[in-house]
Amino acid sequence: MQTPKIIFFDIDDTLYRKYTDTLRPSVAEAMKALKARGILTAIATGRPYAAMPAKVRAVVEEAGMDLLLTINGQFIR
Repeated sequence: MQTPKIIFFDIDDTLYRKYTDTLRPSVAEAMKALKARGILTAIATGRPYAAMPAKVRAVVEEAGMDLLLTINGQFIR
């Protein structure tokens, strides 16, 4: 099995539990571990960046995520 080069994550109920406003500490740890293995990390969401929960934006910055596809691909950072 080959190592993936990039992994995409959704926000709602994947990384972030919107009904309880929680994001497990293991999310940031997992992102850092993937990057340490040379795997790019990305979020793909229908939300605009401004509507991303603060906890998710903090993980994006803290973990140094490589790519954000927001508004269903209309905005890419």
